[in-house]
Amino acid sequence: MPLTPAHAAVAPLLQRIVRPLGFTVPMSALVIGTMTPDFSYLLRLAPGGGDWHTKVGVFVYCLPAGLAVWLIYRALIAPALLRLMPPGLGAAAASRVAAGPTYRLIPGAIVAIFAGVISHDVWDGFTHSADWGVRLVPVLHRNLHYGATGMVRWYLILQYLSSVVGLLVVAAILWQWVAAQPPEARQVPAGERAWRVRDAGLLLLSATAGAALNSARPHPSSISWSLGYASVGAMAALAVALFAYGIFDSLRCRFASGEASVRVTQCREAPT
Repeated sequence: MPLTPAHAAVAPLLQRIVRPLGFTVPMSALVIGTMTPDFSYLLRLAPGGGDWHTKVGVFVYCLPAGLAVWLIYRALIAPALLRLMPPGLGAAAASRVAAGPTYRLIPGAIVAIFAGVISHDVWDGFTHSADWGVRLVPVLHRNLHYGATGMVRWYLILQYLSSVVGLLVVAAILWQWVAAQPPEARQVPAGERAWRVRDAGLLLLSATAGAALNSARPHPSSISWSLGYASVGAMAALAVALFAYGIFDSLRCRFASGEASVRVTQCREAPT
């Protein structure tokens, strides 16, 4: 598979395509939609296959799961992450959050998730051995020979190459957005750095632990399978950690509303 987060690279293009339909299209729903077919990997803690990548799976699994994840993200995870960012960047990111009550955004979110899922399946169609794209372009099933006996099929080359390119595009989009903000927006006020580093470090530690634990599970003996299990474990652990962090942050804001602190002020200012 192309590494799941790489699929998010097409989200800005999808937003331009879907926007003329007249819906408010949340970017977060587009990004989640591009990754939703691979959610089955996170549930099974193993890469490869699954009914989520079928035509029936688009409607039976992907749309309900994608919408549920988007609702959880919008209600819990996004506000917590906005508060975790440097205040200036958090405010800039908050200004891009789709405005309005969440229930009114659901039709646009469904359209966005569906568009993201379709883009994922189209991408995978040209990077997996038995898929429609490889059958449409037979050269992708041919071998590229290297060395004396080595060979690799072109669709597999495209799979790994597209993963790298996709991740670089996602990184470039984020880097460009951060660079476009004024220098002061990237600054963390004195006294706030410790808890931000601690919270971000715990999230990263969770992903690292998930990668290590899942790659230690029994799996076919090859580097590609080891990396696949590690990446799936990291993504699954990070998803659980973000969900837990969102709940913790929401409870903290609710029960600390009477305190006079910077973090509580951010609780009042962050959009939901």
